[in-house]
Amino acid sequence: MPLVESGLLIERDYGKASGMTLEERDRYFPDGIIPGKENDDLIKERAIQAIEAIKEQYPDKRVLLVAHGGLIKVILKALSNGEIETHSFKLVNTSISHIEFS
Repeated sequence: MPLVESGLLIERDYGKASGMTLEERDRYFPDGIIPGKENDDLIKERAIQAIEAIKEQYPDKRVLLVAHGGLIKVILKALSNGEIETHSFKLVNTSISHIEFS
């Protein structure tokens, strides 16, 4: 099985908070406003672009996509037309989300 990496599927850029733990982020940015943090619309745009490219490159094939939870949540929200809300659930490490296109 070929391994393909895509820069479109990287985790959110947290700007000035990149590399910080959640506790550090809360301490330095208690209002949640983080300079340089990538917004949801940009994440959604690149995630959907990546999904469309995968569908085009591997039509009717099974594909394993490995990504960080934040990106996976954005993909699930986008593909469900907002029915799956990113803040309504927690993904555990190594969880599996099955997406099928028809």
